[in-house]
Amino acid sequence: MVDVKSSNNKLIDRARRIFRTLHPHTPRSDTEIDTLIALCNGSVKLAAVVEKLQCSVDAARARLETAGGVMRRVWSSMPDDDALSSSASPPELVLAVDAGGTKCTAIIANKDRIQARAEAGPCNFVTRGHDAALLTMSDAINQAIGLLPESVLLTSSQLRIPLARPLFAAAWIGGAGLDRPADLESAHARISKLLSLPDPTTLLVTNDAALLSSAIIKHDDFQQTQTKTGVVLITGTGSLAKTFALTSASRKLVSVSIERAGGWGYLLGDEGSAYYIGREAIRRALHHRDLGHPPTPFHQRVAAHFGCKSIGGIISAVYAPDQFREDCDSKALDADPKLRVASLCPVVFAVAFPVRAEEVDGEALEIVREGVKGAVETLTCLLRDKERVKPRESTLVLGGALGQVKEYRELLIQELEKRGEVFASVEVVSDAAGCAIELLRRNFLVSSSGV
Repeated sequence: MVDVKSSNNKLIDRARRIFRTLHPHTPRSDTEIDTLIALCNGSVKLAAVVEKLQCSVDAARARLETAGGVMRRVWSSMPDDDALSSSASPPELVLAVDAGGTKCTAIIANKDRIQARAEAGPCNFVTRGHDAALLTMSDAINQAIGLLPESVLLTSSQLRIPLARPLFAAAWIGGAGLDRPADLESAHARISKLLSLPDPTTLLVTNDAALLSSAIIKHDDFQQTQTKTGVVLITGTGSLAKTFALTSASRKLVSVSIERAGGWGYLLGDEGSAYYIGREAIRRALHHRDLGHPPTPFHQRVAAHFGCKSIGGIISAVYAPDQFREDCDSKALDADPKLRVASLCPVVFAVAFPVRAEEVDGEALEIVREGVKGAVETLTCLLRDKERVKPRESTLVLGGALGQVKEYRELLIQELEKRGEVFASVEVVSDAAGCAIELLRRNFLVSSSGV
């Protein structure tokens, strides 16, 4: 009966009842069960294995194939609920997950250092849905758990989520698309069960951008309670600014989002982003051609990036790259139009910030400066109320690929200073989950051990 496939209303109802019989304590609603079964191509057996192992559909299918399609064999390969025996102290570990729109990164650390890092696929809770996002997140966490040495786990048994007993002293999950209170509440409840972390002070579930707020408190004495404010500016493919208040103390971590600006997407905004800079470079090259001028060396580089021998060919390369290629030997362009345009940003940076100062292309530098102004305008929208966020007492956290570029960063700080906005400190974060795991490690492991 478990091999039933749901194909009509009667079979869908039967499939749901079978699933609940196999997993009577599942936190999933009927709709969420139906969605999971649909992801498994209507196979209740496969969905039941996905739920049991909290893994991806492909991983569950592989486990079933290894077990000869016999679900009982998959069940018997699972560790006992007492894998973390009561006679042994639970391992002192913390978990940080950056569940981003491009990839999902899970990091596990003990009081000494990071012990495991693993990655899985895209994990946007809005575009992929909560079920698919949680499966991807579970896959990344399970991979990371699998990389932990037995000396850290204090058990030789294979552990996978959902965990029967707490494995982590604390966890911070940052998920793309988790902005609405209803989404955050739903995700928190389900992740709490998956990780066996019922205490809300040990599980923080936020938007993925909030992970960067961990850099607000970085060098302070973490033995004392600290509440600080900061502004996070992300300039990557897109752009977004957020203000946060972060409270950090031994065995406690609270990140509160105060306000946000930007993050409208490339059709409506993303000023100062890689997409913005790439688009402006294309527009300028095309406008220069429309005025009847010959292409500059910079414009020729723009055309060459898209495999075009003429400036006019850029239009077709941007809108229909698979149908029009003047240079068949050029590299393939991204299928996503946003990423296709954003991919031009490194070309602009290369001539705006060359190794030799005398080789700077003035037009490329002007494009970057205009982008920086747009990013600063987005950020300063959040500094209207100086009682809530005082720049001179706050940290500016820069995330995203552009924030890692020294020259871009210097232009941004200069533009802020022109407008009278000076921050107490500036932190550059290239690894959001890695930054968050350090704060978790200090607050929940190091400080509690008296180190």
